Amino acid sequence: MQIEDYIDSLDDFDGLSAKEKIKYVAYFYLISQNVDNFKSSDLLNVFRTLHLTTPNSIPQIISNNCSGTSPLFIKKEEGYAFNRSIRKKLDDEFNLKPLKVTLTNNLFPLELLNNTRGYIEKIGNQAIFCYDYGQYDASLVMIRKLLETLIIEIFEKFKIPNEIKDSDGNFYMLAQLVDNLISNSNWNLGRTTKQYLPKIKKLADTSAHNRRFNAKKSDIDQYKNELRMIIEELLLIVNF
Repeated sequence: MQIEDYIDSLDDFDGLSAKEKIKYVAYFYLISQNVDNFKSSDLLNVFRTLHLTTPNSIPQIISNNCSGTSPLFIKKEEGYAFNRSIRKKLDDEFNLKPLKVTLTNNLFPLELLNNTRGYIEKIGNQAIFCYDYGQYDASLVMIRKLLETLIIEIFEKFKIPNEIKDSDGNFYMLAQLVDNLISNSNWNLGRTTKQYLPKIKKLADTSAHNRRFNAKKSDIDQYKNELRMIIEELLLIVNF
């Protein structure tokens, strides 16, 4: 369901107090996005996008409800989460349970991305999740994003990001990023990365841009070993 469907399921949403509106919007946001945390800006965007009456000072209301013996929200490094007992009551009220995601090492080892960056782990997890659940085009698109991100991280690590930017300061497309990575003498890429990175990039491009192509498991499996080696080598170069 979309978040507007959840909102529409409530009786007289407009008649709720500001605190109650924020509570439900936060909960529906987490459910619809399948995430654990939210920021006040996320909720503000929901109110504005759905043309709902926006409570005054959303950040202040959230902050005011993060204290006490049984707070509504818990402040976390990534944003805010529901108090566990409140979240359970809401799950029971709407009979909604968040999707339990169990990731495997079937695409590449999960631990490769440990202790890197949160956004890198999330990209990798999405690539693995899509692979595990048979969404192979989506998996290739996320693999493409992961490789693109790691290449940019390398150039930023070596303090030469301008080598992969155009005159407007935008990063090059992936094809140029791959060429620059392979040709750069600041690092000594292995044979596998040089040979297979362009091939994996081409396959991922086909999934992303060719409307008549639908990837199959075998398309990814033919490069799984090389993909794992490429990811590890790029991570070693960045040296998080």
